[in-house]
Amino acid sequence: MDGVWPVVFAVSILGGTLLLSRWMIKKATEEVKGWASKNGFEFLSKKESAEKTGFSRTRFYRNHKAGKCHDVISKKSGGSELRVLTYRYRQGNHSGRITAFGLHSGWLRKFPDFLVKPEGFLNAVGEFFGSQDIDFSEHPEFSERYVLKGDEVKLRVAFNKEVLDFFYNVNDALVYEKIDDSLYLYRTRSHDGIEEYSGRLKTLASVASILKKSMEARDSVQ
Repeated sequence: MDGVWPVVFAVSILGGTLLLSRWMIKKATEEVKGWASKNGFEFLSKKESAEKTGFSRTRFYRNHKAGKCHDVISKKSGGSELRVLTYRYRQGNHSGRITAFGLHSGWLRKFPDFLVKPEGFLNAVGEFFGSQDIDFSEHPEFSERYVLKGDEVKLRVAFNKEVLDFFYNVNDALVYEKIDDSLYLYRTRSHDGIEEYSGRLKTLASVASILKKSMEARDSVQ
């Protein structure tokens, strides 16, 4: 019988861990529902495919495909939609989650697609081997802080001084990604709790505003 107890102990620990994990996921869902109700958002789904939410278009999803979108909430206004979701994924033996904040609006199609993310050591190594990073000699501070990817010709026009200044001054270690009619922001290494939702959405609105001003300024001289 002595050999049985270690097995029983291990099974008990595993069972307890699974129960705790499920309880924490359920608790997080209830917190999101409460926040959504107080802030005029609609709770769309407890679990949804990334394809259905549109998150599958992001670079993050393409690098972390084994996952699902959880606790999806939405708020529509004037032809635009704000959406917040938690993406839970597995990569090998590692599991992780991020919170993505998205704005979906038709006018965004007029702005070129891009990815802006904090510059790191691996990015510098990648540049050495030919990985894309659009640098601006007129704004070296931005180029030292961020990696910018996308259509270089279009982005050199769209990323005027105001846009470059904005991203440089934000300095919040977020990833910004614009795809077709969607603009996302998220952190790749940590999960945002509901206490950060309002601040992130405010930042998202500020990014959208500065991009729209750049687009309107470009259109006015054409």
